[in-house]
Amino acid sequence: MMDLGTIKRRLERGAYLNAHLVAEDVRLVWKNCMTYNLEGSDFWLLAKSYARRFEDRYRKVRQEYDVGETAAASGGGGGGKSKSNRPSSPTNFTMVEAVTSPTGIDLMPPTLDARARFGSNLFLLSGVEMGHVLATCELECPEALETCGGKLSIEINVDKIPTEVFANLNTYVTSKVGNNNNMAGSSPGSDNNNGGGGGARSRKRQRK
Repeated sequence: MMDLGTIKRRLERGAYLNAHLVAEDVRLVWKNCMTYNLEGSDFWLLAKSYARRFEDRYRKVRQEYDVGETAAASGGGGGGKSKSNRPSSPTNFTMVEAVTSPTGIDLMPPTLDARARFGSNLFLLSGVEMGHVLATCELECPEALETCGGKLSIEINVDKIPTEVFANLNTYVTSKVGNNNNMAGSSPGSDNNNGGGGGARSRKRQRK
């Protein structure tokens, strides 16, 4: 089995010879998720969405770099010399860059109020939307995910989310909460800020 956490650790160890091999493992994650979850379920839809998003980003990487596909096709296992005129993917290439592009902007740390509001908004997300938040945290800042209740649920420690990751997630969550409110009117949980607390911890999700 393969998961994004394993891929990230392999990237950090320099275990991949080229970007093509990384892409193959990432595709396996989406394939496994869609194979072992019911079609149309939250996780199936999330995997389908991520697969499409990944291919869009990876296509741009292929246009700019020689990702090693030529060597792999020739049976070299990714270690052979490519005839492409494009530069090889850099040795510090990470698929994180292909999935979530950096903004290149220095961001100020979020205020306590912003973190608390973010935590409260998590309770207004749908299953698929919450799945996106969890998947992003698992990929970008696994230290922010904490298990509780005998590992039956996952808790997000908002204070451990890095500034840039928080900015991206907050933009996503805010847009989704706005869309959900427009479609469903006032949410029954919109007046309940207990989940946000001081911003330190947020929504729990039961493990499947």
